[in-house]
Amino acid sequence: MLSPEIYHLIFENANDLILLMDQWGEIIYINNSAVKILNMPKEEILGKNMYEFIDVTYWDVLKKRADMIFKSKKLVENSETYLANFNGREYYLEARGAPILQNEKIVGVISIIRDVTVKVKVEQNIKRIKDELENIFNNAPYGIAYFDKNMKIIRLNRTAEKITGYLNEEITGKFCYDIIGQHKDSKEKNGRERICDWCTAVDALVLNKTIAMEREYRGKWLKNISVPVKNSEGEVIGYMEIINDITKEKELMNRIRESEEKYRNLFENALDAIFIVDTEARILEANNIAAERLGYTREEYMGKTVYELIPEKLWPNIKERINYILKEGSLFFESVNISKDGSLFPVEISTQKIIFNGEEAILNISRDISKRKMMENQLLILQRINNAINTGEPLDHILQMAAESVREIFDYAACDIYLMDRKRNELICTAISVDHETLKRIEELTGLNVLGYRIPLFRNSNFTYVVKNRKVFKTDDMVEVFDDYSDSRILRSFSPHIAKITGFRSVIRAPFVAEGEVVGVIGVARRREITEKDIELLKYFISQLALVVRKGQLEKVLGDSEEKFRTLVSTAPDGIMLSDRKGKILEINNALAELFGYEKKDIIGKNFFEFTLKDCRQKVKEIFRKFKEKSSTHEININGKSGKLIPVELSVAAIRDESGEIFNFITIIRDITERKRAEDAIIQAEKLSSLAMLTAGIAHELNNPLNNIAISAHILLDDINNGRKPKLGDIHTIVQQVGRASATVSDLIEFSRVAIPDYQVVDIEELVEETLKLARYIIKKSGVRIKKELFPVKMKCSRNQIQQVFFNIIVNACQAMDNGGELHISCRAEEGRLLVSFRDTGRGIPKENIEEIFNPFFTTKGMNDGTGLGLAVAMSIVKRHGGDILVDSEIGKGTTFTVIILNV
Repeated sequence: MLSPEIYHLIFENANDLILLMDQWGEIIYINNSAVKILNMPKEEILGKNMYEFIDVTYWDVLKKRADMIFKSKKLVENSETYLANFNGREYYLEARGAPILQNEKIVGVISIIRDVTVKVKVEQNIKRIKDELENIFNNAPYGIAYFDKNMKIIRLNRTAEKITGYLNEEITGKFCYDIIGQHKDSKEKNGRERICDWCTAVDALVLNKTIAMEREYRGKWLKNISVPVKNSEGEVIGYMEIINDITKEKELMNRIRESEEKYRNLFENALDAIFIVDTEARILEANNIAAERLGYTREEYMGKTVYELIPEKLWPNIKERINYILKEGSLFFESVNISKDGSLFPVEISTQKIIFNGEEAILNISRDISKRKMMENQLLILQRINNAINTGEPLDHILQMAAESVREIFDYAACDIYLMDRKRNELICTAISVDHETLKRIEELTGLNVLGYRIPLFRNSNFTYVVKNRKVFKTDDMVEVFDDYSDSRILRSFSPHIAKITGFRSVIRAPFVAEGEVVGVIGVARRREITEKDIELLKYFISQLALVVRKGQLEKVLGDSEEKFRTLVSTAPDGIMLSDRKGKILEINNALAELFGYEKKDIIGKNFFEFTLKDCRQKVKEIFRKFKEKSSTHEININGKSGKLIPVELSVAAIRDESGEIFNFITIIRDITERKRAEDAIIQAEKLSSLAMLTAGIAHELNNPLNNIAISAHILLDDINNGRKPKLGDIHTIVQQVGRASATVSDLIEFSRVAIPDYQVVDIEELVEETLKLARYIIKKSGVRIKKELFPVKMKCSRNQIQQVFFNIIVNACQAMDNGGELHISCRAEEGRLLVSFRDTGRGIPKENIEEIFNPFFTTKGMNDGTGLGLAVAMSIVKRHGGDILVDSEIGKGTTFTVIILNV
């Protein structure tokens, strides 16, 4: 037997962690390995609880192990791994535990813990790698099939299943030659004799090398690669088939071979220029159009460099682009070509890096974009004109811009625009663009101002022909052109001289047609021939310009209408405000400025919320934020300049864009001060009416405590007169009954107070209870039972006014139950609203009366049973709170009033 010193030496120097703990897990002693791993001084570790070092998710497991030790009093092996955290570093541990016995009693536990962190992490990495390999195997884009050395199928991946048409479970464990054997005599052969004629697996197994071949299988072309699989000793234990479906590649290669000549024909006859250059920008090959478009023969074109075909200022770009294409593979860009005659035209070039005759080269497809650039310039000008219209530019300025743009874009010598005056059947020269000297000489010769000149649409005039037939007119007869400006012989006598001054050779006149109506005529002139191609290019631009002109005319009409609208708004008696979606004030009328008490300039640009009471701001924000389809009306209070509180009614309507999205609001703001005063008077009148109904109940409530006070007072007086000591209980009775009477009077005073809205946080459950207490005599007299489903909920509202609402509905319900019944009161909160329901079992309300019951003075009671204001006042108060009262009734079964109150 070893000495204690030897045991101690083994304990201290063991590789495993050894901990001695008491029965509660407190560490009594540890060995050096534990100190080393915990990386803390031994004195800091001793006294700590073992659970401080173990992840909380393992506590339950450890506690169960500890219980097993205490119950069995034996060593407990632990196969589980625990996660511990020592000084910020994670460890995975395995532990064994044994009890420390003293006189057969467990006084502690010895735990031997092994650090298995490296083992666990290696296992985790192996699992991760295995999962990754499994994922690669299953999701590989090519088929993979694994066989043992006897050609038995072990496994297929998903792609292999798809290619072969078999599922794993269908063929696993079977021999491949039994499934897909295609030996010419396979039906008569058995076993491995049925190996396919084209099989590469045998060679892979026997020769111990990778074998590849292509073959046809079930109408598909497959590329098979057989790879031998070896164990760690290098022995071949099976093989793997990598199967790639190359059917499409085969078909593509066949099509390429079949259509090579077709592609050559396409190359030669393409509408775009196609040419190939080497890395030094020298042309190696080109189609016919590439040479012809620049005015060269193909022989002249071949061998030239790109430098010779573009302007010199673009030369620095060539080398940079070539390097980019060789690196990235392709590039798309715009450039300019020079024709053999020196003329320039824009092109769009798509490039691709290729191999040509074994060397790197660049394929270029070049398209003439002259027409497109012309169209882009036209659209740019139209956009400028449209922007000018949108910014309120006068129409004559816009048309002058258009005339100058047409002259510039289409290279005309002159452009003039005439608008139609249908009332006088004339064209008005509204814009003209021509060189200043020519215009000056014409005006000096004729004594007329060309701009603003009116042209009558007389018979046989070419202007008349254009307007009437809506067709383009072209002529090379310049005298005829100027004869069309007047039917006066005197003015026509100037036509030959004007033709000579201008030097024009061709003239076009074309109608502006918008929405089926001729709105004007445009005329252009050139000092050289105008071709049909020129006319076609001009036609599109004119059609778009006509729409712009029409829009400008409509804008002017709308501008006039807008001025009338502004006059109407500015003189309206109610305040009118235009605001954006966030409440920023964009425009107001005079009435609203007067209501606020400020100058317009002090209001516009501010947010509407600045003029509302703090208590109302959230409500106003919700009105605008949650605006739906239709206009809505709401009541709020606003602050005037002097701090005066002004009650107003808001009528809000949305302004939407073409997509239906709201972008502005129109709000009509009406001062309802006088109306509020009238409503308050009606509310107070109804309150006084309610007080009359309470009189009998109040008398009853006061009579009982007064009788009790009188009796107690008589007893006290009798005791004093007879020399007896007064009883303290009689005095307490008097004080108690005085308090009871005082509370009744206080309730009456509170209820009868003038209903000035005082918004405060109110406990609705408490308010309902107070109202029931106030109406208890009426309830008792009516024989009505009250059933409540209430809960404490606080809302911001006018306590006095909401109590009036509850009281009126309770009284109504009691009066509707002739022979007693049940009144069920419940409340619930949802989405910032409180819903309080009063459901009675009375006679019910006829359908034809439900729409009328909230109208003032409507009643179905007798002349002495009410004013007909109770429900009208209740609805008025609830509307002030942004809420509503809903009614659901059935004859003979009862009525439910649901009061909806916003948390204001």
